[in-house]
Amino acid sequence: MLNTLDIKNIAIIEHVNIEFPQGLIVLTGETGAGKSIIIDAVNLLLGARTNKSLVRHGAEKAFVQGVFSASPELCIQLEGLGIDAEENQVIISRDVSSEGKSTCRINGIIVPQNILREIGSYLINIHGQQDNQFLLNPAKHIDFLDEYAKTDLSKYAKLYEKRRELASQIEKLSIDEQERLSRIDL
Repeated sequence: MLNTLDIKNIAIIEHVNIEFPQGLIVLTGETGAGKSIIIDAVNLLLGARTNKSLVRHGAEKAFVQGVFSASPELCIQLEGLGIDAEENQVIISRDVSSEGKSTCRINGIIVPQNILREIGSYLINIHGQQDNQFLLNPAKHIDFLDEYAKTDLSKYAKLYEKRRELASQIEKLSIDEQERLSRIDL
């Protein structure tokens, strides 16, 4: 869960520090209010690609830092990377230079961008206004059911393949029996 977000020199934002209460966070506002800039800043923390156009005009670099409450699963992941998550707290920061180069840190330790993407999936879920459209796509329905069921479908796939093999053998034996009967008649 995101607790605080500190943004400096991103797009039109010079500096803002936002504290988030526990639970669902909804960003609303008129066009141009800065909602997308806040989401872009959070996405930077989650390992999104950088773009030098995000750096505020006239600034040498942009900076984003987020303080997150970490789940036990995330703490295990971080320990595997040699990063301590003291008091189940994770601080992710990212600098973006005006040339577009960036530096990513987790609890002060420099990490590659792909690690941020991996860790980001444990930290936060961002949903946009069109996300509900996935519910109407029949191609996605099986994915929803699989995730809801939380089962290992590989076992089912093996059993289903075995069933198909047995059905094929039964059909072959049935055809052989019919052929034998037709030869007897002949």
